[in-house]
Amino acid sequence: MSDLLDQARRTADEAHWLLDGNWPVGAVSRAYYAMYAAARAALQHVDPKLNRTKTHGGLLRQFSKHIVRERGFDSTLAKALRQASEVRMEADYDSATIGIEAAKTMVASMDEFVAAVAAFLEIPQQ
Repeated sequence: MSDLLDQARRTADEAHWLLDGNWPVGAVSRAYYAMYAAARAALQHVDPKLNRTKTHGGLLRQFSKHIVRERGFDSTLAKALRQASEVRMEADYDSATIGIEAAKTMVASMDEFVAAVAAFLEIPQQ
């Protein structure tokens, strides 16, 4: 199994734990980082050099180009990754309040995204 996908799954578990504990800001942040790790796993699978991106924006661009456009990954899920990035920025750096419903939506998107990346990597679900 990909170490990065394993990291994504552990981080997804943290997002669920925080959501269950009614900590929506933390759940949103961990959900994004689970998706981020999964996106890194996909890029590394295609070409290990692509995983060396130094910024979050760079990773989003690389994922869009190499995984979505060139390899047909579901663009709706890729959009969810970009939206998760924006929500995480609001949660971590703005005084925006993230409600539990928004966190539930993001955690659900995270679950779909991580599962889709696992399928892309042809790794069985756990």
